[in-house]
Amino acid sequence: MRDWAFRVTRWRGSTPGRGAGWQASTPAVGDLSSTTLAVLIVTRVISGFGIGMVTATATAYLIELHGTARPEASRTWADIVTKATNIGGLAVGPLAGGLLAEYVTSPLRTPYLIFLGLLLISAAGVALTPETVAPPAAPAPYRPQRVSVPQAARPTFYAASAATFAAFAAFGLFTSLAPGFIAGTLQQPSRMLAGLVSFFVSGATAVTQTCLPGVTQRTLLACGLALMPLGLIAVTAAVWQPALALFLLGGVVTGAGAGLLFTGSITTVLGLDDLSSSSETLAGLSLAAYTGLTLPVLGAGIATRFITDKTALIGFTVLLIALCIAGSRRLLNGHPTAPVAAAADN
Repeated sequence: MRDWAFRVTRWRGSTPGRGAGWQASTPAVGDLSSTTLAVLIVTRVISGFGIGMVTATATAYLIELHGTARPEASRTWADIVTKATNIGGLAVGPLAGGLLAEYVTSPLRTPYLIFLGLLLISAAGVALTPETVAPPAAPAPYRPQRVSVPQAARPTFYAASAATFAAFAAFGLFTSLAPGFIAGTLQQPSRMLAGLVSFFVSGATAVTQTCLPGVTQRTLLACGLALMPLGLIAVTAAVWQPALALFLLGGVVTGAGAGLLFTGSITTVLGLDDLSSSSETLAGLSLAAYTGLTLPVLGAGIATRFITDKTALIGFTVLLIALCIAGSRRLLNGHPTAPVAAAADN
């Protein structure tokens, strides 16, 4: 969805992003009117489309605004801002949701009221900002973004995709399954604590993605490939031998490693010598990312119907560590070690 929206913003300007903001507000109105499961599922699907369009278009829009205002400047700062806002939002959202669920009345409706209010404020802000792309008088028919990787680059691309899949699967673990482990196995029913864990994980990701400019690609990948498995092992150990402090520490380490791994994977793909179309290749990397965010967690959730939560977590951890090991040799050997900031400027 994000790649689709990015192409649309080049095709029709930022107008689709503005319309998507109103689309994202529709589910909030639906959730305010009903709290049934069927309505929740439908509104989550609609919201997913709208938010995907908004975030992708807004990312492109911020970079273009920076380029328009400071055409001679490096785009490194714009890249840092877009990363911080995207991952920072993922960090603040669960924390805010946990606080609201714990302390306010009508916890099933209050978050959507706040969400709707923030969307309206954002819509007003976007309406006052200039357009960065002039839509053509007669736009060509839209064509979806295809995934294309040159033959010689595919082994490295597959390794980067495996690492990205694992990194986003780790995010999915803490945003969906971790609250159940905290309330059940660790016997900590606080909803605020469940949101705080997700905040720590995504916050660690945001910090590592924005505060390490100039670090070489190989260093990012090596640290990510080491930290994420260590964090997952700590989380698994904390569930088997209940220890909240170890669970939190493992989550922070996992988030930091996943952020490094994802940043290094993007840099790897953009730095391939025979890469003729970065957008088509990045579309494949995004596909791996969002597949990793959904399928492993869904599989683990189904598995818990037949095996214990603890056993399912072991299988989840083993899968992610295996993916890191499988991609490590290709990612760490035979690639340039240019600083990430330099790669982002290309």
